Amino acid sequence: MNPVTMKKIFAESGVLAKAHPDYEYRAGQHEMAEAVMNAIAAERHLLIEAGTGIGKTMAYLIPALESKKKFIISTGTKNLQEQIFFKDIPFIRKRFSYSFKACCMKGRENYLCLKRFRDFERQPLFRELEEATFFDTLKGWAMKTKTGDRGELKGVPEDISIWSDINAKSDTCMGKKCPYFKPCFLTLLKNKALGADIVIVNHHLFFADLSIRSDFGAVIPPYEHLIFDEAHMMEEVATNYFGISVSRRKFDELLRDAEKLFPERTKINEKKKIFAGAKESVDDFFSHFEGDEGKLQFPEAKRGLLSSRVSVLSNSFDLLSTAMTERVGEGEELENILNRKERLLQALQFLVKQEDRKYVYWYEIRKKNVILQASPIDVSEILRVNLFERVKCAIMTSATLSIAGDFSFYRERLGVVNHQELAVESPYDFEKQAIMYLPGSMPEPHEESFLERMKEDLLKLLEISEGRAFVLFTSIANMKKLHRMMASKIRYPLLLQGEMPKTELLEEFRSGRGAVLFATSSFWHGVDVQGESLSLVAIDKIPFDVPSDPLIATRIKYLKEEGRNAFYEYQLPMAVIELKQGLGRLIRSRKDKGILALFDPRVLTRKYGRVFLESLPPFKVTDRLDDVESFFKPHLD
Repeated sequence: MNPVTMKKIFAESGVLAKAHPDYEYRAGQHEMAEAVMNAIAAERHLLIEAGTGIGKTMAYLIPALESKKKFIISTGTKNLQEQIFFKDIPFIRKRFSYSFKACCMKGRENYLCLKRFRDFERQPLFRELEEATFFDTLKGWAMKTKTGDRGELKGVPEDISIWSDINAKSDTCMGKKCPYFKPCFLTLLKNKALGADIVIVNHHLFFADLSIRSDFGAVIPPYEHLIFDEAHMMEEVATNYFGISVSRRKFDELLRDAEKLFPERTKINEKKKIFAGAKESVDDFFSHFEGDEGKLQFPEAKRGLLSSRVSVLSNSFDLLSTAMTERVGEGEELENILNRKERLLQALQFLVKQEDRKYVYWYEIRKKNVILQASPIDVSEILRVNLFERVKCAIMTSATLSIAGDFSFYRERLGVVNHQELAVESPYDFEKQAIMYLPGSMPEPHEESFLERMKEDLLKLLEISEGRAFVLFTSIANMKKLHRMMASKIRYPLLLQGEMPKTELLEEFRSGRGAVLFATSSFWHGVDVQGESLSLVAIDKIPFDVPSDPLIATRIKYLKEEGRNAFYEYQLPMAVIELKQGLGRLIRSRKDKGILALFDPRVLTRKYGRVFLESLPPFKVTDRLDDVESFFKPHLD
């Protein structure tokens, strides 16, 4: 593998140009491919910011295949994971002479568990009566599926609760002791992955696997070479999986699975009596975490009270374990239940004691569930020791990894060592393709008149763009309030996040002539709408993380205690990356042309505003609506 090879493939008249009828030579793609190839050869890590339109998947897939090394490719979203497996890999197979095996792996909860399905089929317990109407469809699919992948299942709601009773989650897995181990979909998938040259996973699966590799055995095959696409999401996902979590739902599922072990002849009243103490203690413990939905700091003042409740809960589960052992008898399934109970109680003790100061302790109320969480304040040391010092080469790429050309923020947050850095510019002509509107006389976001003024300018922008807009918000409250203010004034189809699933919203947006979508954080990332369907991206304010969020608040406090500037070293870089992601929804091809609007005046009035402007592509910038109209009018004609 050498530079000549990459030139031969990526040159203007190279192998790739001949293989793809619509191929356009991109110097940045060639540069990226050579950098990836050199990092693999030197066994060095690489941070590479690849601007929109580079064609980065080909720029790392082809060097990986040329190297003949086994690679794990991890993506931030399932959409990109499936694009690589179902689109990019087949293209390479068809057009190139590489001989290789590829495999796509999702998180284990995406797969059907044969044993749990058979158990449920014998003793179906539906949490919602209407879900019973979908069981025949689910059963028909379960009888014929070759993969057990939930993504294949059509005609059943995505959020149906039955799935959590029959999926292959790790809590209930008996491993080799399971009677269905050989035909198990996960066993078959693991065997396939062991023989594959390219294994495509997502960050959630990768970091879930990394966090338990030494203790419980791996799901992903052994690896020494890695590629992380959408690498800007790595820290957030790693923080989640290297934390400790307990939820009300996990206790409820444990009790429900325990009840299923009792012989069918056991009287209902007898079972109720046996489980009454455990259920009451669970109800009592979680009743101390009531309130509105959202994330909240763990109530340290209640530690004494909660500790005593954990003792009561632990005693009630010990009594339940004794009763179960007497009535059910010893066996693999009972052992699994007892092990799950011990893990839950140990985690709960850790969460309530709050003795390890490397963690932030918080809880989240989400619909009918309460989740208690301990998250590491800093994952850089964890990743350095468990990941970057153990593998030969990790390629990390995204369109948003630097702050004004500086990679130090992500390098330090991730704990990357033995690495190189490269920024590859987008091939798009941003000055000709986009104009950025920054109204100079806007009220500040905290002022009451902010949304009223935003409404006035947004209505004018929507007339210029003829709808066809993403209006992105940093909070649900602002989104809903402005939606109410504008609903009767917009003459284009108006869509609101939450009215339907994300995929359906996007389909509706693409098909609705001049549609306008009001949305929050989930539409800032990984959404690709090319062409004239999207001609305006408007953002209400700079996306600073909410300082009241327990994890954010603790990280800010941690940096301040070290004598560091938390705003410039953490809050500002995070906001820059997020803004780049949001604005990056607009220009997705060489033919796209459109308007960007940011209504937060702080980008112009505060000293730190220049960091945002220096980090963005070289858009034409104006504070005049007539400049926007003049720029965009020829496009409409």
